[in-house]
Amino acid sequence: MRYIIENSRSLTSVPVIFRKVGDLPVFNQRMDGLHYRALADSLAAVYPTSPYVRALQKEASARMKKLDFSGKIDSVAVVGFPDIELPDIRSEKVKLSSVEGKVVLLHFWTSTDAAQKLFNQDVLKPLYQKYHAKGLQIYQVALDTDKFGWAQVVKAQKMPWVNVCDIRGGASTNVMLYNVANLPTTYVIADGEMYAEQPTDAQSLRCIVAKILQ
Repeated sequence: MRYIIENSRSLTSVPVIFRKVGDLPVFNQRMDGLHYRALADSLAAVYPTSPYVRALQKEASARMKKLDFSGKIDSVAVVGFPDIELPDIRSEKVKLSSVEGKVVLLHFWTSTDAAQKLFNQDVLKPLYQKYHAKGLQIYQVALDTDKFGWAQVVKAQKMPWVNVCDIRGGASTNVMLYNVANLPTTYVIADGEMYAEQPTDAQSLRCIVAKILQ
């Protein structure tokens, strides 16, 4: 560790961080992904085209994804569902767990699809207008790699609930955490817990929300 810190801009640190004792990597703890990323960032500034640095960046990326995923799994026991923290259109990070409501709809979508933009107007907006005063909130996650395009759609549609964007798109760990196979997908969180019955379409979503909040 000391060698890597003191030689963070030297390629000699690469074989050190990849070193093994027997079959086990020396840097194999969950938090070691931070060390891989820090070293990769330092070396990339000096050796941007080095194949050794690219290999280190690839390893750092994989380890950070595992760290992110395991952190979300750990949060399940605390909040009753995998937590999400993503930036809104003002680039301010908002946690799913910070949204308070008797019912919170976690809605995954993409702003690039016209049908899903219609879903916002024809399904989500009427639900929100009807039940917001009774405790309905929406945390909407766009799986869009184009953050600017997403922000323009959010502003144009004037959606009053929480809108965040995951620029990792389909590669996001949130997709894996919530087993998102299709878009749009909506999950119902009631009283801080994942609701036993989950919607399969617009009509079942309306029925579930009405059942809880009527």
